[in-house]
Amino acid sequence: MPFNAAVNTEDIRMGSVTMHAWASESRTPKAIDRQLEKNKKLQLRREKLIIRLDHFIQRKLKHKSIANIHDSTDKWFWIWSISWGLGILLTIFSGAAIAGAALGLIWFFSFAIGATALVLWLKKKFG
Repeated sequence: MPFNAAVNTEDIRMGSVTMHAWASESRTPKAIDRQLEKNKKLQLRREKLIIRLDHFIQRKLKHKSIANIHDSTDKWFWIWSISWGLGILLTIFSGAAIAGAALGLIWFFSFAIGATALVLWLKKKFG
């Protein structure tokens, strides 16, 4: 008989289920209260952990940002880095599929834009 199942006395032979056997399968209110308290404490611990993680992330985001992203010279450096990084990731993940139409165009243009940005950054930075 499943745990906490309702007993239909019409379908069961007389004497096959005793009150003692049925009562031992059900949980006591004290056990239910303990389980509820345990779940409540676990939920509080999870909420505190989420709050601590949120504060940690907010502190890190406040102090860390991409250096000089708004500088007109360093803007080209970041465009170059990000576009070539995208091209390298596409090369690693797609392998032979680079020759495909849409993915190949994205790969080609990411390296082309990156090369152009590299030349502009070098020109502005050093000469």
